[in-house]
Amino acid sequence: MVLMMVVLLFFIPIILPFVAIQEAYVDRKKRASALAQSCQTCSQVLGLESLTRADQLWSDHVKALHQRYPNARFRLVRKIMAVCACGAQYDFDEKKMRFFPVDDFGELEASSVSS
Repeated sequence: MVLMMVVLLFFIPIILPFVAIQEAYVDRKKRASALAQSCQTCSQVLGLESLTRADQLWSDHVKALHQRYPNARFRLVRKIMAVCACGAQYDFDEKKMRFFPVDDFGELEASSVSS
């Protein structure tokens, strides 16, 4: 147990910069893809505003979950990364570096709530 803690403390300063660089790279590719890709519904370029709309939608979704289940702890996976002005929702494929359309959040599943 002690050895595992020592190894973990040794590797964290080495791993964290790589994780930060990877996250910045994906974020930059996501922004570039939003500026280059058009909506499949209305043919309008998604743009950086679509990323902001998705962030706001996610924030509202999480806030609603916390209001509905105040004492619950959630394990959530964000699936909507861009929202077009027409309302079409997109996820981002990190391997292909492209957005693809997704459905709405849907109903909250019982398995995602733990007390």
